[in-house]
Order: sequence, then C-alpha cells, then structure tokens
Amino acid sequence: SAPAPALGVLVSSLVLACPQALLASPSASSVRKLPLRQLFRPRYTRDVHSRASTSTCFPVLARIAGREFKGQMSYADGSLNKVPLALEGSTQCTIDGTNVRVTSTATFPNGKKRVVAMSGTVEGDGPFQLNPESDIGPIRLVMTEIPPCTVLIHELERASGRIVLAGSMSIDADASQITQISHEIGEDGQITGAQVWHFRSSGS
Repeated sequence: SAPAPALGVLVSSLVLACPQALLASPSASSVRKLPLRQLFRPRYTRDVHSRASTSTCFPVLARIAGREFKGQMSYADGSLNKVPLALEGSTQCTIDGTNVRVTSTATFPNGKKRVVAMSGTVEGDGPFQLNPESDIGPIRLVMTEIPPCTVLIHELERASGRIVLAGSMSIDADASQITQISHEIGEDGQITGAQVWHFRSSGS
C-alpha cells in the first residue's frame, strides 16, 4: 500500500493530505500520504556564498518570501468531476542565501491541523530538492523556477522514487496571490485527482 502524503505549494505546496483518503474516512488518522518518483538528480551545496543574492538564487520564490499565505483547496476526481471537499491551509517560504524552507499547514474537515516543514539548498539554475525536516516524512519535492512567476513541482515518494503529484504554482503580478494546481498520479501512471489551491497573502 502507498504511504501517506504531504502538503505542497508550497508549493506544497507545497504538501497536503490526499483528498481521496479524506473522502473514504472522516478520521484524519486514516489520511494517507501520497507517494512520489525521482525524476532529477541535481547536485546540492551548502555554500551560501555560491550565488549572489536571494533574488538571484530563487527569482520566483523571492517574490513571496517572508510572508504567510492563507487559502482554500478545491478538488476534482480523475474524471474531472467536482468533489464537495474543501480544505483550508497556509504556506510560508523563507530564504537564506542558497537555502530555502517551506512550511505548510492543512486544516481538515474534523478540525485537525497538520504542519509540514521542508527545506533544501540550490546550486545553479536547475531543479532543486526539498526534504522533510522530520526523518519520518515519506515524501520529498523536486522544484524548478520558471521566471517571472511560475514554479514547477514534483512530489516524490522517498522510498520508491515514484512521482505521486505533478503540478505548478503561479504567482500574480503584485505577488499577493498564489494559485497551485497539482495532479495526483496513481501507481498505474493514471491521473486520479486534481487539487486546486488559491492562496492570498495574509497582509493583503
């Protein structure tokens, strides 16, 4: 059986719980985490001086760094039927040189709250990886920025390397809103659902 998922926007959300599991059971303890697959094997470094500035290291994420964004998720199944499931959540990104940290939360219908923190280091202009700060986290993220406003995201199962979520995050012109769309991928490679998150800066 597949391990449980995370919340991502942010990226990623970011890394949220699987809506299908929520539909199957109202108990948050039954929520399974989505699995993932390794697509890139970029190099990583902890040299915070290897790139000139925050905006150079993360030209897209720098636009939203240091602020909390709150929002809601809508969901559709693999046949694009709308599902009456709504989750609330938040995401926040912090940058220190070549290091980035993303903290995401999700509040389930039963009121239980889940917090996921992921961090990583970037080198060069290629994809970079975020790993869970807890060793027991089952997923990792591979992300790449497409300036000026887009981040592409793969959620991967750490154990198998299988991709379980593929999506993108888009930031609006004044960096006050984030839209993240993620497609869930089953073990057979078929799309099993779609998560659509709309976030707004809590200061706007």
